[in-house]
Amino acid sequence: MTHEVRDQFPLLQDVEIDEFRGGLPTMTADGRHIVDWVPGVTGFFVACGCCVGGLSISPAVGEALADWIVDGETPAGL
Repeated sequence: MTHEVRDQFPLLQDVEIDEFRGGLPTMTADGRHIVDWVPGVTGFFVACGCCVGGLSISPAVGEALADWIVDGETPAGL
């Protein structure tokens, strides 16, 4: 994976990598995603708890969340 970005960072060509992580998995205890507004914080929404499944559903979640923010109404199905 790191070889894919080496050309973008010439300064780091010869740096040794001690550890490589793609990120921490995030999931909820019940396996359901959290897509909602944060109570008490105006205009702050979250979309989280999707773990690796979030990669495949992110376009749909992003569109639904954007519609919710713009329209002010929770989209059907959320």
